[in-house]
Amino acid sequence: MQIETKLSLAALLLTALLSLASAQPPGTSFETALQVDLIPGKLTLPEEGYYQLNETRSEAYFELRGLEGGMRLTIELEVLGAEQGRSIITLYSGEGALIKREKTVYGEGTRSTVELAYQPSRESAEPGTHQYLVLKRYSGAMKYRITFTVDLVEDYAPGEGDAGADPETAISLPPIAGNSSIAFTGHLASRDDGDDFADYYRLKVVFGASGESLKIRVKPSGGLQVTASLYKETYMLKHNASKGHGEPIELTLAGEWESGKEYDFLLRIDNSGGRGGGSYEVEAWIEGGPSQVSTATQPNLKPEGLEETTIKTLIIVGAAALVVISIAMLILRRRRIYRVEEVGWWGESY
Repeated sequence: MQIETKLSLAALLLTALLSLASAQPPGTSFETALQVDLIPGKLTLPEEGYYQLNETRSEAYFELRGLEGGMRLTIELEVLGAEQGRSIITLYSGEGALIKREKTVYGEGTRSTVELAYQPSRESAEPGTHQYLVLKRYSGAMKYRITFTVDLVEDYAPGEGDAGADPETAISLPPIAGNSSIAFTGHLASRDDGDDFADYYRLKVVFGASGESLKIRVKPSGGLQVTASLYKETYMLKHNASKGHGEPIELTLAGEWESGKEYDFLLRIDNSGGRGGGSYEVEAWIEGGPSQVSTATQPNLKPEGLEETTIKTLIIVGAAALVVISIAMLILRRRRIYRVEEVGWWGESY
């Protein structure tokens, strides 16, 4: 009963804080920005009614906290025009670097929607980092409300967050051995919607026999174009790239492996030139080495009904016949040459 009471009180406190935040007006500078705590799901500010941008209040600042790698933020600005004019909505990093910017133009009585999307990388959105959303009026007047939507785009599995863009922050995958395989989903941003362009995975493989192959297939979603590279430490072993959006690619690594030994590889998947964003599927498995043909299954090359001794005798007789024929042809050729030379000599005139 006490635990339920504490949970109820915590829920009420969270609701009260959200209501308080939605009731407060946005700040007028970076220092006074209204703090917005982002969690997976949707949050609309204000909860009721609209904020305003006009001659009296020409700028609005929001400080966004809680966005991490493995999350995608979509900001939807609903605009009601009160007086013809224009404004700009800008997303900055916590250090003030520009992330994305869009403009909106409105007239009296118009209604429009502006959308910004941002998918940070693990490195650019470590715990404790934040962003700023700034609205600036240049002319006219408008009413607006903002909806923040946070979707989970974690790599490999829930709770793993974003795979890092270097080997030190790679996600470790379960080992592959024998008939086992792995399959998982990852996510990359486009250059227009974020800075999550590369994912590293650490892959452990136990081969059962020399000559087996490690197979890796990467299938991007329709809007994504990827490259995939397989490394042994810092040495690149294999590389392949999509030639078009959504085109799957494969890597095949064969070698002389030591049976039962665990080999470590690094798999890097990149957004090829920032071409589109979206998800990708990865499959990895082991294929057997080249098949060995046993003597029991070799085709019978002997003519049916003949014994091995008979075959050997025929081969020897055939070889002797070839020798005799060759000698006879050589003798005939020499006699023919001699006869031609003899006729030519006595038939010559002076």
